[in-house]
Amino acid sequence: MSKSITVSSCAYVHTSDIDATVLKHGDAWEKLANVCTTRAQTALRGPTGGYTKVHRDTMSDLFGSMRAAHRSIRLLLALGDEKPESVDALALARLQVEGLYSMCLLTEGPQHVSTFVRDAWKKQYVRYLLVKEETRRLHASPNRTAWNFRDLGN
Repeated sequence: MSKSITVSSCAYVHTSDIDATVLKHGDAWEKLANVCTTRAQTALRGPTGGYTKVHRDTMSDLFGSMRAAHRSIRLLLALGDEKPESVDALALARLQVEGLYSMCLLTEGPQHVSTFVRDAWKKQYVRYLLVKEETRRLHASPNRTAWNFRDLGN
């Protein structure tokens, strides 16, 4: 049985507030985000109340994916509004919000991580079956392995 976690046992008591008059450049915020995700991924390396290694690795991967998407958003925005590619940052920003909501759900309990992983595998398998059916009459090349389900870890 895992130890109960209470708010008071894990709360960080702030000793200073944010100065709203200070403006920070995006690089400063990116540095803070990198520190936070690195610390979260480091914390997930060890045993964590009821979460298995697979659970922790899944959550850590989600943090890593969100960090990569954040870098992509910054690169796209750096193009400026004159470049049409910069609009792709909006779709990535939406994914970031979805990732944050997913992470919040996953921290509610290990059972949610199991559901999250099962759902992802199910969607991937259904996609595989659909592509297999749609391409069944195409000439099968010996090099055609893009949708080989064995490559998905099965």
